[in-house]
Amino acid sequence: MSAPGPKDRDGGLPPAPEGGHEIFLPDDDEPLVIIPTDGRATPAVIDDRPAAPDTAAPAAVAPRARAGYTTEQPSIASDRVREPVEFPWATPGAASPPRRRSPWPRRALFLGAGAVLAFGTWAGVSAFRPHPPVIASIVPSKAEPGQTVTIAGTALGTDPAAVVVRFGDRRGPVTSASGSTIAATVPADLANLPAGDMRVIVEVNGHTSNALFMSLARYPRISSVEPKVALPGAEIVVKGTHLSGGTPVVRIGGFPAPLLTSTGEGLRVRVPDLPVVEGKVVPVDVMLGRDAARPGSLLIGHLPLVTEIAPASGEVGTKVTIKGHGFGAGIAANRVTFGDLEGVVLSASDREIQATVPASGLLASRQVLPAVVSAGGAHSRPMDFTAVRPSGDVYRPRFVAAPAPKADAAHHAVVGTEIGPLLVLSGRGDAASPGERAVRVAAQLNTLLQTSTSRAVRIDMQDSPPRVVADGATLVTVSTEDADGMARGWDGLPGTRLTPPALARYWAALLHDYVGLFGQRLRPNRAIEMTPRARVLLDLYSDAERHGGSSGVAMTIVSTLAPDRVDALRRLGFSGPEGGRGSYGLALAGAWEGQIEDGGPPRSIRLSLRADGERLAGDMSSSAGSIAMGIPLRDLSYDKGMVRFSAVLAGAPRQFRGALEGATLSGTVHSGDAAASVGRFTLRHVE
Repeated sequence: MSAPGPKDRDGGLPPAPEGGHEIFLPDDDEPLVIIPTDGRATPAVIDDRPAAPDTAAPAAVAPRARAGYTTEQPSIASDRVREPVEFPWATPGAASPPRRRSPWPRRALFLGAGAVLAFGTWAGVSAFRPHPPVIASIVPSKAEPGQTVTIAGTALGTDPAAVVVRFGDRRGPVTSASGSTIAATVPADLANLPAGDMRVIVEVNGHTSNALFMSLARYPRISSVEPKVALPGAEIVVKGTHLSGGTPVVRIGGFPAPLLTSTGEGLRVRVPDLPVVEGKVVPVDVMLGRDAARPGSLLIGHLPLVTEIAPASGEVGTKVTIKGHGFGAGIAANRVTFGDLEGVVLSASDREIQATVPASGLLASRQVLPAVVSAGGAHSRPMDFTAVRPSGDVYRPRFVAAPAPKADAAHHAVVGTEIGPLLVLSGRGDAASPGERAVRVAAQLNTLLQTSTSRAVRIDMQDSPPRVVADGATLVTVSTEDADGMARGWDGLPGTRLTPPALARYWAALLHDYVGLFGQRLRPNRAIEMTPRARVLLDLYSDAERHGGSSGVAMTIVSTLAPDRVDALRRLGFSGPEGGRGSYGLALAGAWEGQIEDGGPPRSIRLSLRADGERLAGDMSSSAGSIAMGIPLRDLSYDKGMVRFSAVLAGAPRQFRGALEGATLSGTVHSGDAAASVGRFTLRHVE
């Protein structure tokens, strides 16, 4: 071990004396090394650990290269020995002392582990510690009472029921909460406060947020424009809230509107001179300072105003919905016409009317009808409805509801077709109105007519209560009101006093003849028993027979009806039966051809029958056999479809008993008044 010597004159230490040693303190697991200063002797090794059992001499430790000059001598006074400084000019090849292992990697490991542990502890504590809500923004920043605003921030809660938003000292309803946003409504009772800034805070689970401020607004608002329809030059009132507090500016359709009077609840202005397009909607704008109200609207036109009719086309009898403004309240306060014809109003309100398209005289395949609504003595602008009809050579009537002429729509309605009325209904029965009752009956008759084109349909009358039935289904129940309605007379025609059963019998006969004639071209012989006016139906049948073609009546016959026939059809519906003045004999009038079998070979016969007032007359002839020409018929009678007459054939009296069904007359042949028959006959009406 070398002791420190005096410093040289440069302040350093002199070179180590010859034969000295340098001592290097090892780490815990290394032996103490002593190296001679001359670098030549083998260093001694001091090791206080127990010697190994191996007897071999320890290997020599390589000497550490020593620098030629050191600034201070190492000392063993402490447990750390400063290593010598090596300089570039040190003796090459000298042995270097052993380097000690750096402690910093281990320390860095400990520091990293400690940081991770600290962060985990902080995160765990933070997870269980509630954070106070923080408001970052309010959108919009200016709102009025009742308006919803969106509050954005952090820790705002997710349960709307647990979140409290206070606008000033009032609590606003919270509609949604997502943690970062809240939708809240400005309390409506703040409407009594003046406009200005208002403090807003959020409370979540007892924690209160920071405060932000929003502006409480008072925007002008338009609630209505009255009247809703007007023309340029008319005065209107724009109603609403917050319309005072300045000088309002009103524009209608983009044109300045002169302000006449101004209050907090309304502005009276004059509609400016703007282009008139009937039914066009123009905006009504109100500015109050820098604030603008949401625009109102004004319809350019006059009341009543029709804005839509749906559907815009269809068959007669179609139920249409008419929309617009200024209609009368109730059915009786409105009248709807399609061209020159009036439709049935089924329901009505200020904005909507339901009505049916009339049918009288509309036989063209396509016809445009201007629809007009009349209410309060004023008429709307026409809006077109196109009546269409399926094309075809055969006329198929369309049963529709129609208003009774010059009558209260709340008490009377008519069921008719394109060629005339059929039933006058008085009272609403089980329907909402007489018009609705007529619509139901018409719909059933249209279905029945479709059925009659493929098979014969019989319509009869039943009692208790009196009603008209077809195939077991009731078409219409006849009430005392219906009978009283027929007694008043219609369309200038005298009334007929009837009992409900008598009226039901007449309606059944009239409908049976209509459906049979126009469905399958069956001879109409039932209504003629009750009124001579029904002869018009027999004439149509005869014309159809001469025209030929398929079953039914040709369209050319109906479309060219003479005025007297049109009037006769009108009287069938409005006049009713004629009591004792029936003309049942007309059901048999005409020529009948067929065969007779009375014990010999079949023979062709021809009957010529005519009605003379209430009496029937005729004769029988044959072009072959023993029947003479022009044999007079005796005791000719007709009652409710049953026919009887007598004739002398080949010197033997014969009685004919038969039934009339449409255009067919058939029955049995008897010898005199005998009950037993001796043959049969079958005849068909030919002209």
